[in-house]
Amino acid sequence: MAEIKNVLLIGASGNIGSHILTGLLSSPFTVTVLTRPDSTSDFPEAVKVVRSDYTLEALTPLFKGQDAVVSAVGHVGFESQFTFIDAAVAAGVKRFIPSEFGSDTTNKGLQQLLAPANGATAKLEAVEYLKSKEKDGLSWTSVISGPFLDLCLNFGFFEIFPSTRKATLWNGGRQRFIVTSRPTIGIAVARILQQPELTKNIYVFIKSFTTSQQELISVAEKVSGEKYVIEEVNGEAKIKEAEASLTEGAGFAAAYPLIKAGFLVKSYGDYEAEGRELWNEKLGLPNEDLEESVAQALGI
Repeated sequence: MAEIKNVLLIGASGNIGSHILTGLLSSPFTVTVLTRPDSTSDFPEAVKVVRSDYTLEALTPLFKGQDAVVSAVGHVGFESQFTFIDAAVAAGVKRFIPSEFGSDTTNKGLQQLLAPANGATAKLEAVEYLKSKEKDGLSWTSVISGPFLDLCLNFGFFEIFPSTRKATLWNGGRQRFIVTSRPTIGIAVARILQQPELTKNIYVFIKSFTTSQQELISVAEKVSGEKYVIEEVNGEAKIKEAEASLTEGAGFAAAYPLIKAGFLVKSYGDYEAEGRELWNEKLGLPNEDLEESVAQALGI
């Protein structure tokens, strides 16, 4: 397919969008950011900023002339992606990257685990919708990265709490899972768009490290020079607790404890071990050092 030159990014001020923006700006693209009319976010001078409501009528003319659209919206914006896709088709966009950037939602075991909260539904439906638009000339790439190492370590998503030097091990903290740093995800998105034919209509799996709770705590203790107070809990009990707290049709946000269980208790977080091909080498992603990455995440 033709070279991608013009890229529009939605959600550029978010937890992952800001890093994708950095990756795009470090590549030979003309970058446009789409934001809501009431947004107060600031962006680099090199970026063109357009403001719009998320309606098909408003978005279609803004998408015209764009070769690729990248969605980095959070879970509250997942439903809007269907409108983004329709606008991309109407405007003649060549490539769409949906807001995936996390757990392997194609994993059947994870789908079953998240079913009580409809946790994987929105992401899977977006990709299925993209597949239905291939005949209209819109291609897609979906990026699977596992949890964001830097963000999740600081916000306790791994049940490791640097601010209090405490941690809660689920089933002893031995289960291994894949994590990726947000800067690497940003680089990956840019490299995907630089190889449009190779990355057309597929899931792309990347990683920074395969690790575990035990290893992350050990590294955090080493780089900080402080011991953590450890509590151990039964992982299966945590799953039952999360399921019991759900209400019918609770949605993606309510699925967080089950998403966490997918990599802390189950094996669904190690997609390389389950036979998924990693794209690190094809995309030329940087080799990273776990101790350096943890120290940087902790501000050490």
